[in-house]
Amino acid sequence: MICRIDNFTFTAKNIDEIEESLELRFGKVDRINNNPKYQDLNKFEESITIKGEIIKESIHKLEPLKDIAKAKKSVRFTTIKGSFMVLITSIKVSKKTFLRGAELIKEFTIELKRDYGWNLF
Repeated sequence: MICRIDNFTFTAKNIDEIEESLELRFGKVDRINNNPKYQDLNKFEESITIKGEIIKESIHKLEPLKDIAKAKKSVRFTTIKGSFMVLITSIKVSKKTFLRGAELIKEFTIELKRDYGWNLF
């Protein structure tokens, strides 16, 4: 297992990349005849992007994950580093490598935002 979203498990053969992002927010105040001033607006936002592909044998594997995402609720995201709650903000799927009208490979990108409204521990 590489990671798990709710009860949906990704394995090493499905995942190409997991990217973590930390966004810090600042307000900018332009000043006349001076350098701009920056002000801390709020805490930070963490996001995770999962990229991978699914081959023909498991071409419909993402359907249960889409159903989880359509519920628009926080779900548990688990890796070997730990577990926390996330919101699935988007699932993008692109089809490629067609043979006689049927796709053989689906590439996917799943974007998650960490949900701090939950305390798991």
